[in-house]
Amino acid sequence: MGNNWKTYRLADIASIKTGPFGSLLHEKDYKDFGTPIITVEHLSEQGIVHKNLPLISEEDKNRLKSYILKEGDIVFSRVGSVDRSSIISSKENGWLFSGRLLRVRPNSHIVDSEFLNQYFHQSFFKHNMRSLAVGGTMPSLNTQILASIYVKLPSLKEQKEIATILSTWNKIIEKTENLIKAKNIFYISLVKKFINEANILSKYFVNDLFNLGRGRVISKNYIENNPGSYPVYSSQSQNNGELGRIKTYDFDGKYITWTTDGANAGTVFYRNGKFNCTNVCGIAKLKVNNKIDLRYIAIYLQTITKNYVSYVGNPKLMNNIFGSIPLPLPAYNYQNKVANVIFTLKEEIIILEKLKSSLVKQKQGLMQKLLTGEWQVNLDQEFKEWVV
Repeated sequence: MGNNWKTYRLADIASIKTGPFGSLLHEKDYKDFGTPIITVEHLSEQGIVHKNLPLISEEDKNRLKSYILKEGDIVFSRVGSVDRSSIISSKENGWLFSGRLLRVRPNSHIVDSEFLNQYFHQSFFKHNMRSLAVGGTMPSLNTQILASIYVKLPSLKEQKEIATILSTWNKIIEKTENLIKAKNIFYISLVKKFINEANILSKYFVNDLFNLGRGRVISKNYIENNPGSYPVYSSQSQNNGELGRIKTYDFDGKYITWTTDGANAGTVFYRNGKFNCTNVCGIAKLKVNNKIDLRYIAIYLQTITKNYVSYVGNPKLMNNIFGSIPLPLPAYNYQNKVANVIFTLKEEIIILEKLKSSLVKQKQGLMQKLLTGEWQVNLDQEFKEWVV
């Protein structure tokens, strides 16, 4: 750490305030129009999420004027996920914060708001927040706990330089996220268009065309002890459903798999090659070498399988129900055309998701180096080319 870094209590570099709760603000005060109130659900590392915000009238805003937020404020979750925080941008200037939040207003003569925001997002700081929280089933913070936390700061100039570098990464990550969202919206609309415009030539049920099976129990411990190149697919939907890789495989060829149990029940994938599946994966293999594009089947099934999931207790889509799903099929040429377009788009989304993951890891590495003083910042030299 550089020689110019100093340790401060948060109370010495910022004012801290608890949001309005109790008799000050009730859900009955929420209106159809007015000033937004930020709650725990709206906090993210990329900033405030502008979705499903409660609103209050101008009259209530005046009554709660001491809880009005300013650009550069940082709001913390007071109850539950106490390591969650977000900085207030110009877009949220003048909004209010709920009683489930704590507001930190940095002293701009000592600390840069964006630097402090990034500092709060370090893994060690988040761990510290969780360990300091009081209560068992519902951990909570208060102004005294937050005020007592120590932070280490370089000069204000260096803080601003570090914040600029990390903000650049944030902007790139945000742009990538927005592109992924746009691609996914286009993906969904394109699938609906192709399915709706399909000229159906034959109708089957899944059982008519496929032999259905299940994967086997493959634990994380087993994967760790048997590393290899063959993917193990599980109930998750992220990373194409891949849980890890081992040195053997159970299946080889073209298959459709689906998640049978859990939150992602009904999620469908097309598989091609050597792979494994856990016991919460269903396996569908064509009975005969019909002129059918399995990619199209996977695309179509993904649009309707959620309608067949049982949500009594743990969500499930068992083999017998999956086998009863109708399969209206257009001509093979149409199936192939749709599959080529959709899978090309899906590959673009996968590439963007990998790029985002790489950018997030790069940023985490930078945070570790820059926010601890392990790397010294000199904008005129090593970091200048990174800043836009």
